[in-house]
Amino acid sequence: MLKLATLISSAFTTRILGSVLAVGLAQAPASGQLMVALAETFETGNFVIYLPPDVPAVRGILLALGGPDTRAFVAKGSFGAPAPELEASLHILGQELRALAAEQQLAIMGTSLHGLAPLPNEPQTDALIFTAIAEGAELSGHRELTDTPIFLYGISGGAQQAAGFTTRNPGRVAALILKAPETLVSLSSAKALAVPTYLILGQCDAIADNNALVAAFESNRRAGGLWALAVQADVPHHSLTQSQRAITVHWLRTLAKLRLGALPQDALPVIPESSGWLGHSEMGVSSWADYPGDRKAASWFASQATAEEWWKFAGQTALHDLSGCETRTAAQSD
Repeated sequence: MLKLATLISSAFTTRILGSVLAVGLAQAPASGQLMVALAETFETGNFVIYLPPDVPAVRGILLALGGPDTRAFVAKGSFGAPAPELEASLHILGQELRALAAEQQLAIMGTSLHGLAPLPNEPQTDALIFTAIAEGAELSGHRELTDTPIFLYGISGGAQQAAGFTTRNPGRVAALILKAPETLVSLSSAKALAVPTYLILGQCDAIADNNALVAAFESNRRAGGLWALAVQADVPHHSLTQSQRAITVHWLRTLAKLRLGALPQDALPVIPESSGWLGHSEMGVSSWADYPGDRKAASWFASQATAEEWWKFAGQTALHDLSGCETRTAAQSD
């Protein structure tokens, strides 16, 4: 823990005094009275870091980049969502992510920097993130934060930086979720392609170019990337359904179990492509060994459960079928 004089002298890093209620982290006892679990939140510059209660050593960091103001995942405040129902769903997702963090011993990190302009996809933004993690490690006394693997959740305008961070720092990233990014690029680095990635699109998105995103997915999958693509039917850009929250949390839980070691400093294990499960709208879901079609054209999953969940969620949605969405989607921007 830093000495008080050091904390006061820092112009860039402050600790939020006191503790915040960790919603949903404890089970109610038999008496029916709620058990209160306390967790700490630390603020450093434009970032906030949340530590679940009773975590002796953090095994990973879930970093959310938006899109919305992702500090609201772990601290009081608004995401700035354009619709009340989306704002409410994001807050529910925050509760679910905090529960996951307690279960898997993860820190959660959010930022007030959101959107393409404040959060540009460049190495300088990577440096800001690493600096915030280092300062959070000093503030919290959890020095292991500086080396722990990172799970990236990039939402809309934050997805480009999330993807770019992964390509530039693949050895540090355990998994990547990209929700409705506006653009994506094809990958060439073997290490970046080995990062399990889930691309989640809304079929009626009037902001992102879904056809270009599908093409980027196909290119990266063809190159051997451990990528999955889900296109949720009949939803616009600004949406977060209960089923989408569920696949997000379950997929992250699966990758945390497969990619994190017993100790924070353990190296990230590589998941062999041939150990996974595959899914395609025309072929269904099966193991790698039993898949009857072109494996490089199918979405890749680390487990049978996540593959079957994908099938129920979006497996039968034709990737290029965007017909009929024009009348259901209003053009909005982040």
